[in-house]
Amino acid sequence: IISGPNGGGKTLALKSFGLACILCKLGIPFPSSLEDSKPRVDFFTNVLVQIGDAQSVTDGESTLMARLNAMSSVIQQISGMVSTEPDQIQTGSSLILLDELGSGTDPTAGSAIAQAVLEKLLEYDPCRVVATTHSPQLKALSLENDQFNCATVLLKKDTADPNGLSLPTFQLKYGVIGDSYALGAAFRCMPGLPDDVLSRA
Repeated sequence: IISGPNGGGKTLALKSFGLACILCKLGIPFPSSLEDSKPRVDFFTNVLVQIGDAQSVTDGESTLMARLNAMSSVIQQISGMVSTEPDQIQTGSSLILLDELGSGTDPTAGSAIAQAVLEKLLEYDPCRVVATTHSPQLKALSLENDQFNCATVLLKKDTADPNGLSLPTFQLKYGVIGDSYALGAAFRCMPGLPDDVLSRA
């Protein structure tokens, strides 16, 4: 579960996981800054991705429904690919990338649905899931269940900026749950929000 600041690079990290897997699958080297060891990339037969919002006004599909449909589609695909019977031959491992899990509706209900989806996906072995979220409930999964790990994207202060804005470092720190820093994002928006709105928030 990847968490951290808005604009910190969570979705970029998610895409990087997928890109690294596909490059390795094709035998194409990818850049790495690991100095003390070689990067390890698992081989996945399938890479399933749910990034962005495919809502459709004409089909009556809201942001929530688009996300639910995408998650349901992923579960259906995985359940069709992987046999749960011990004597059946596995059809390959899958990497599942899910962006902004738990969003698009009431935060409590969205998180509950997202947690149930994650738990369902982990029933299918070999299956690995990387998800980004701002949900406190989903971020806490790694504290309650050892099937989950957490990571956060890191920021650094822009010393050239008079307001000291933070910029993404494009690095993940594993074992840490990140804060969303929504108020920090509110101070960075362009055009800027009025001062009274920011101070009220």
